[in-house]
Amino acid sequence: MSNVTEEGLLESEVPEKLEPVMTTDAPFVVVHGGRGAGKSWVVARRLLWKGFERPRRIICAREVQKSLDESVHQLLTDDIDRMGLGWFYEVLATEIRGLNGTRFTYIGIKTDPNKIKGAENITDLWVEEAENVSEKSWRIALPTIGRGCLDPQVFVVMNPYSEADASYIRWILHPPKNAVVIEVNMDDNPWAPQYLKDQREEAKDRDPAEYLHVWEGKTIEQAGTTEFDMTALQYWDADRLQDINWYLLVDPSGSKKKEFGDYTVMAAVGVGKDRNYYVGEWVRDKFALDEKWSAMVRLHEKYRFKGIGYEDSAGGLEIDYFEREGSRIQYRLPIIPLKATKAKEERIRWLVPEIRSRRLIMPRDCIYDLLDGARIDLTQAFKKEMASFPHISAALHDDMLDATSRIMDPDLGAIPPSASPMYVPRISAKQGRWEPATRRIV
Repeated sequence: MSNVTEEGLLESEVPEKLEPVMTTDAPFVVVHGGRGAGKSWVVARRLLWKGFERPRRIICAREVQKSLDESVHQLLTDDIDRMGLGWFYEVLATEIRGLNGTRFTYIGIKTDPNKIKGAENITDLWVEEAENVSEKSWRIALPTIGRGCLDPQVFVVMNPYSEADASYIRWILHPPKNAVVIEVNMDDNPWAPQYLKDQREEAKDRDPAEYLHVWEGKTIEQAGTTEFDMTALQYWDADRLQDINWYLLVDPSGSKKKEFGDYTVMAAVGVGKDRNYYVGEWVRDKFALDEKWSAMVRLHEKYRFKGIGYEDSAGGLEIDYFEREGSRIQYRLPIIPLKATKAKEERIRWLVPEIRSRRLIMPRDCIYDLLDGARIDLTQAFKKEMASFPHISAALHDDMLDATSRIMDPDLGAIPPSASPMYVPRISAKQGRWEPATRRIV
């Protein structure tokens, strides 16, 4: 038998700042900060103690889990040995069981949403790496907790990534009133291993922004990890379409069938006589193929593009469709296929010197109504992508950056109005106003 006590646990490798985790009855416990703070170890210890005291059904979750190696199974196993509870807990291949009926199981919320929806009698939820969890996943997971339980608890452990992340907004920016929220870093953990301390000190000298983000738990926006000079942003009212050669850049990724896929982005970007780049507007949505065609025609009617740079990621199939559609209604768009000859990050870096030298000018706001009814300011979305580059997480996108950067693609051949064209695009067979309802030029 073990002589482990709650007082003993508080005295054993639990940083003082994290002691409330071991004692609070608050329904939501949020622990956030940088690496090496002992966040996950303490939550594991708390839940193992709860399961020792009385029967609990504990789900250990994260956004994506494709194998047990991605779970906290080994962490719990190690802590069982540290606490001297090996006599009480049985460590199995896919779960941990206590003599009193306590069970620890593991799940990926996005990976297998039906599994968590169907879970019964869940008393506690531990979400690890919560910075990656989407708002949709939270809405799936949280209602499953506490059915038939008088004292359910949710433990959220996260190293914040971006201020735009759903988890940051839900748990740090606007936490529930009955939540205990604790920020903790390595300085608060006297038991942090020396090899982590050495890495932390090396990062402080080598890359101060990375140090703030990784080791001090700051968001990428707070740490300033971006390669872009966010102080050099230039704006205009996007109301002057003359004296500018306009081009449309299309990143056609995404599909209505792929809920977590990238968006299709269209960036109307012009080259002025002053050789500055002007963004007229962006479009970002999850389009079907015919909707892409309609969006391109609508934009072409407004800007009269010199060329439409279309990333040829589908082996030419989408461009072939547009050719056929244009022939059918006698309205051919000046599409220029663009190959992925460079890695996406390399293309995006084309924008870095242009923004630093204040040569890329964007609209003050770009309000767009998505097909699903939501409304978004795409200028703000573009700035969020800039602030996160090159540290793009699964929760964010970089497709607006990628599409906009294509204005400098050599295959596009974009030129200012005063220059001689390098590429003569196909001219529309008929000019007029596009009528979406009839899909005809009138």
